[in-house]
Amino acid sequence: MRKISTLPDWPHFIIQSMADAVITVDGDMRVTDFNKAAEKLTGYRREEALGKFCGEVLHSSMCGRECPLKLAMRDGEAVTREAVLHNRRGQDIEVMLAASALRDDQGNLLGGV
Repeated sequence: MRKISTLPDWPHFIIQSMADAVITVDGDMRVTDFNKAAEKLTGYRREEALGKFCGEVLHSSMCGRECPLKLAMRDGEAVTREAVLHNRRGQDIEVMLAASALRDDQGNLLGGV
């Protein structure tokens, strides 16, 4: 068995393997990563979601106002909220959103997760 740290893009493999939906965005709120659980939840394939604005994919009850990702990126603290997502199949799904800022080693904001 290979060590995961020897894989060239090992963080991506971790995100793709998680059972919880994981979506990352850049500072402009465009989707930069989208795991298989996020595909199942939203009905969008990763390839369709990448580059879109977060709200175009999540259709959350919190989009445009108290967006947990925007709050986490602005304040630098994790934010947890209950929300309703409207998926591609027309279903409303109650979820618990947990958002955090993504920063580099120097503390510069890269986006959110």
